[in-house]
Amino acid sequence: MSPASPFESNYARIGVYHNDPRDLHDRVNNRSFRVQIHHRPDGSNLEQNVDDILIEGNVGAVITLLNALCVDLVEARALVSLGSGPTLLTSEVVPFVAAEVTEYFKRVPEPLTCFVSQIDHGELVERLDLWAIENNKTP
Repeated sequence: MSPASPFESNYARIGVYHNDPRDLHDRVNNRSFRVQIHHRPDGSNLEQNVDDILIEGNVGAVITLLNALCVDLVEARALVSLGSGPTLLTSEVVPFVAAEVTEYFKRVPEPLTCFVSQIDHGELVERLDLWAIENNKTP
């Protein structure tokens, strides 16, 4: 029997959205991001909203949160041209690499979707609370 895929069991989906103008001179510091965290319990088709966080500061603050949540997967999107036919948007899930995600935030204005595979709700909330305490945020 093969193991369950990350999306056949409990998982968390984390959406990271740029919350600032894209014509900034400094693309690393003085940034603002909105991070929305959702959890999908095993056996359910519905996701539960866990938190909505505004991070002001720099790209490193977002990476710190993603590391604290133990993000392990990132959605990668690409446009694929079908010759003279239509152009399709394809999507796949790839491993989370902090350096690559940092570069993405520096140059791409599109939101990024990350995942924590196989996590239960209580563990997700606990990781979020620990991050909040370590970063002087209100849990």
